[in-house]
Amino acid sequence: MWIIGIEIALFFLLTPFCTAFHEAGHALAAKWKQADYVEITIGRGPPFWYTSWRGIQIILRKWIFLSGYIASSKQKPYSAKEKSFIAIGGPVFSLLLAAFFGYINLFVPIRYLFYMLCLFNIWIGVINLIPFKIGQKESDGYTIYKQLSNLKS
Repeated sequence: MWIIGIEIALFFLLTPFCTAFHEAGHALAAKWKQADYVEITIGRGPPFWYTSWRGIQIILRKWIFLSGYIASSKQKPYSAKEKSFIAIGGPVFSLLLAAFFGYINLFVPIRYLFYMLCLFNIWIGVINLIPFKIGQKESDGYTIYKQLSNLKS
């Protein structure tokens, strides 16, 4: 029974990594589209660690586990196709990570951990593809929908 407690604890320690991986999908898509500046911010509050990897700035803030995962990039105006490509990068990375955890789940004894991580990443990938907007925050699906609507006009 204690193994389930360990798996639950590990799940909550690994989910921020999964969310950061989703944001890395956006960042790498922006980098591929030759963005002038790409940044991933993880957490809220004051920054406590900063690094750069392949031209992508990575900032870790004090409260990593709460929320505040953002990938941002700057370039001369992106085309609608480029914005859609960058928006879909996050869900694609989440679904790839889900497939990875699902595959690992077949071979390791800590089955529930990888099963839950697989489901969590499917949830992140699918939910972000649904077009919705809450206040100023847009889902990736909303960004894609908005850009495709602009192409038809």
